[in-house]
Amino acid sequence: MRHTYLYIAALSVALMTTGCEGEFDKEAALSVTAEQTDNVSTVGDTIVVKAGEPVNFLFSGDPDFITFYSGEAGSKYIYRDRTEVAAEDIESSTLSFKVWYQYGKMPDMTQPDATSLVSMFISNDFPGLAKNNFTADSALVDGYRWNALVPDADMPQTIQGAEAKADAYTIDMKDYATTTFTLAIRYYSKSVAMKADGVSSVSAQPKAYFSGMRIVNKMKDGTTTKLYASDFGLTPVNMFCHLNLSDQKTMTTNREYGSVTNNTSGVWNMSGASTGSFFIHSSAAGTHYKYAWLVSNPIKMNLCSPDKGVAIKSTNNDLGNYSYTYDTPGVYKATFVATNANYKNTSSVIKEVNVKVVK
Repeated sequence: MRHTYLYIAALSVALMTTGCEGEFDKEAALSVTAEQTDNVSTVGDTIVVKAGEPVNFLFSGDPDFITFYSGEAGSKYIYRDRTEVAAEDIESSTLSFKVWYQYGKMPDMTQPDATSLVSMFISNDFPGLAKNNFTADSALVDGYRWNALVPDADMPQTIQGAEAKADAYTIDMKDYATTTFTLAIRYYSKSVAMKADGVSSVSAQPKAYFSGMRIVNKMKDGTTTKLYASDFGLTPVNMFCHLNLSDQKTMTTNREYGSVTNNTSGVWNMSGASTGSFFIHSSAAGTHYKYAWLVSNPIKMNLCSPDKGVAIKSTNNDLGNYSYTYDTPGVYKATFVATNANYKNTSSVIKEVNVKVVK
């Protein structure tokens, strides 16, 4: 990325400086060969090199700029404008995370209509949160016909007490890899004995932790992309935010959609989301039970960054050769984009070189 910025900056300078001349000097030209050594040879139109040994590319033509694409994953000229990965290029896609609980009493799943302490959902057609109309958003998430991402019966049913005893999940997301979907997490305790006013008469409502939540897409070309919880756009929906509960008084701003960085009962703490970790704090016995959601933005997993080239020459330097080392055996198409430019005109030429890397 740094090299690309340098290229753009240098190009801008060249346009300004050559623009003063008012002339376009010459069309871009470039020839590329390879220096022959004990480890580098040319067979037909292919450069053959041993893995781990440098190829010294030799240039003639002297363009103003040269950008190099090695042909390796992440640096392929043909993917310079790609922003989405095709379904057939995705080898696997998985969502992984751990869940564990501390303190209190778990819901009794043998009771009618019982729900897991934490439930996880997915939808391909959730319309999204307004994020500025809590009445509508809370009604929407509460009444929406979600699909179970993990069945309640498969969520943890005991207090593990420590992350070392956490339940680990790996979910195959390949069917969702080229669709847009929404993830949702609900924290609730429907079957724990409550008084009519919603106050627990049994024990603490447990604290729930998530750790290491991430989506990993592995491509057939060997590259991977990772999305962590912080990339999901998870928004809390604090269902009881208007009850002014005594154990939530420290949360003084954005009570409807906000998170905290401390142990506020029944409110999500998202401070570790960049590594996939977050939690919701417990509620003591004799206090009102808590009800809260986390709802993601629409997620499209097959998005990707365009492949990048490296700016190896600008108008500030002469370049007669460039050395590059391929470490992995395979066949690559090295691409050199040569450009001459001023404010009146731009001329480019593309030179592709086949490189075969052997053991």
